[in-house]
Amino acid sequence: MEVGKAIFERRSVRFFNERQIDTSILREILIAGIYAPSAGNLQPWEFYCYCQPDSVDRIRSVSPGIMGKPKAIIVACMNEKKIKEQKLERWASNAIIDVSMACQNMMLRAFELGVGSCPVTSFENDTLAKALALPSYVKTLILIALGYYDKLPQTPPRDESVIHIETQSCDKPSQEQAKITENAINFATAILGFLVTSAKINTREPPSYAIMRLLEAASKICEYLASSYPERHDISESIKNELDTASSLYFIGDDSYISHLEKALEQYLHLLSS
Repeated sequence: MEVGKAIFERRSVRFFNERQIDTSILREILIAGIYAPSAGNLQPWEFYCYCQPDSVDRIRSVSPGIMGKPKAIIVACMNEKKIKEQKLERWASNAIIDVSMACQNMMLRAFELGVGSCPVTSFENDTLAKALALPSYVKTLILIALGYYDKLPQTPPRDESVIHIETQSCDKPSQEQAKITENAINFATAILGFLVTSAKINTREPPSYAIMRLLEAASKICEYLASSYPERHDISESIKNELDTASSLYFIGDDSYISHLEKALEQYLHLLSS
């Protein structure tokens, strides 16, 4: 089955027939989940698949969002222990996105294999964890009800007005634009050399120096913007000052450097809209 066919024809199936799902089919569906992309390739997920009638009924009893009688249910969880071990607590929201993408993979694969699916988020998390004796380090994010179906629901209409595509210009660049492009290429080449050299040198330096090198590169970029684009001079200089201050504070171990990075990021957003 082509990917496009699975995307456009898959529907959320809430009512299933009595046909059982082979374990080999369930494994194919679960394997598709672990091939989803994840931030930093952390793969912050755990998937538990239940297909025994008493287990399915136990899940249904605390999950009002499950309609009908699925033949199997995937409990898609975030592995909080893995996130903490990598000291990536700030990335917890990324893990939610990662698990969601994995669930989409599994539902598309299920459709390809002729199995209906429906994502469910209406469940009582703590009670579910106790009912299934799930490990304390996982948090359930999504349930996927699975089963064979007799008929697919109709496709609801989609609103294409929410799609916004930037138009492309085919105009030939002027001599002035060509000169700006040449200068930008030369600068990018210089920054590339700086970053590659910094990466090599960092193998002989304390690991913390890597952040200082990044801040220095960002400062150089601001300096280039300030000198090359008069209309962006002031805001580029302001960002550069925040970055230089952050670098100095980071060097002496002062955590207040983060606040200067946040200010630089706020000003960067203004730079984007200027």
